[in-house]
Amino acid sequence: MPPSIRRNRRLLLELDLTRVPIDSVPDDPIGKLRSRNQPRLRAIVDTLHEAAEDERVVGLIGRLGAPVPAATAAELRSAVVAFANSGKPSVGWAETFGDGSNGSVAYAIATGFREIWLQPSGELNLLGV
Repeated sequence: MPPSIRRNRRLLLELDLTRVPIDSVPDDPIGKLRSRNQPRLRAIVDTLHEAAEDERVVGLIGRLGAPVPAATAAELRSAVVAFANSGKPSVGWAETFGDGSNGSVAYAIATGFREIWLQPSGELNLLGV
């Protein structure tokens, strides 16, 4: 396919937050091996900010569900809000927000999206502040 055709393609980003993103790669070899398929927080945040400015990107779909630490959640939500403020559609969805546990942090990330979808059988279990 010629490069000019590839550049004109539209992209829909998919963000999978069912696993906790890591801040940095561990120094030890075993830690590096274990974290090789883990999403990187900095890469996610940078990509969302770049995608907000990229005219090829037409939207964002985010799947939520991992028990993310509060500081990580705040940074992710901020990046999602930056993307949503670009005027492009963004949808965050989850099977549940707190299936027998606290879903407040995942829901807090979801509030950065323009729309939030929840499976009909899902729970909304918001606890805490």
